[in-house]
Amino acid sequence: MMVEIASQRNRPLIEAARAEVILATVESLPFADNFFDKVLCVHVLYFWKDFDVSLREIARVLKPGADWDSCSEPRPIRRPSHRFRPKSTAFRSSPK
Repeated sequence: MMVEIASQRNRPLIEAARAEVILATVESLPFADNFFDKVLCVHVLYFWKDFDVSLREIARVLKPGADWDSCSEPRPIRRPSHRFRPKSTAFRSSPK
């Protein structure tokens, strides 16, 4: 479902070959080593089955000195009026 939504929302970029929507697990990313300048994770950390494996896989696809940013809700939202206050974490990969 999310792949369909992302594909629809990004159709112009996909048609212009400027974006691609790919379904994968964080434990096995279908990208070469040192592929990305930045990785952004939004509301996904609590879905990871193995945190250590996931972080190693992200580190593998990051270029040396690249950034990894994460944003997630620190506690469950109890009511719709609750203001969203994300917890953010940022890391920079070490040069290899």
